[in-house]
Amino acid sequence: GSYEGIPLPPRVERGARSLAVKLLDGKGRASNKQIKVRWYQPIVYSLRSMERNVPIDLADIRMRVDTIGMAGTPLWSIEQLHNLTARSDIPAGRAIATGDVEETVVVKSGSRVTMVANVNGLGVEVNGVALQRGAIGDLIKVKNLSSKKVLTGKIVDVGRVEID
Repeated sequence: GSYEGIPLPPRVERGARSLAVKLLDGKGRASNKQIKVRWYQPIVYSLRSMERNVPIDLADIRMRVDTIGMAGTPLWSIEQLHNLTARSDIPAGRAIATGDVEETVVVKSGSRVTMVANVNGLGVEVNGVALQRGAIGDLIKVKNLSSKKVLTGKIVDVGRVEID
């Protein structure tokens, strides 16, 4: 395997807490030892406390190299937080893990949306209602308020769904 592109010795798993190693002394005698392992990696952490369900402000985020624990998978890039919201309260100074964040919902189920479609080269917009919640890029079902047809579209912005 490898860790951040660096090959690992055979049978060493990322995040292992200890390793059994075989040591040879100057006379070729072998002895087995257990050694503790610390894993370091760049991690993302919060400068200020972040509240649950509030979109993350990238100005409140910094990077540092730190040991990684076994609870959760820490984020390793600020760009990973683009369009994400805190899933729970995150105290200042704490590393941010993948389980701490989720995509920012920009369309809620039951909310009014503008349905956008290209028909023969013309842009058409109609009013609709979202039947599912979602983030930018998600496919959701929407109902055309005029025709009452249910269609699937891709969320392209807050309150805007593109229909193919």
